[in-house]
Amino acid sequence: MFCPTQKGYEHLLDVWSRECMLDGESVVLDMGTGLGRPLLHAVVGRKVKGAFGIEVDPIKCIKARPFIRLVLKSMREK
Repeated sequence: MFCPTQKGYEHLLDVWSRECMLDGESVVLDMGTGLGRPLLHAVVGRKVKGAFGIEVDPIKCIKARPFIRLVLKSMREK
């Protein structure tokens, strides 16, 4: 079972790297992306070429906007 923690996302990306050949030339598509956390980890942690998330639940989309803004602000400050 996947656990949405830093360690859990790193494990997920390790599996993607091994099983799907995820690397710096990869473009990731996440269907049902929720807040987009796996995509952010792929972009920041694995430096993938691109990342796209599709979410159809309007509530999740509403929640994702401020979350992504907060992450971007935090990244700029670092």
